[in-house]
Amino acid sequence: MQQSNDTTIIGGGIMLLKTAVAERLRELLKEKGITQYQLFKITGVPQSTISTIMSEKDKTCKLNTILLLAEGLGITASEFFNSQVFEFGELNLD
Repeated sequence: MQQSNDTTIIGGGIMLLKTAVAERLRELLKEKGITQYQLFKITGVPQSTISTIMSEKDKTCKLNTILLLAEGLGITASEFFNSQVFEFGELNLD
């Protein structure tokens, strides 16, 4: 069991949406073998924005930012969201 921002994460449980987005981005960066800085250089999305997403400080990540990051990673939006982190029983927006 893992704790994140006072929300328990368990199979079929609740995960914060910002946690799911950060986790997926971590997966993709590792898979592609690139750093946050390299992603910034590829996409033009400010490094501070990427860092804020990764540290889960911003709960209102814009969809267009996710789309830019996905494009920079060479994947589609559906590929970005095609991950187990988005298959939890419920995504909490808080």
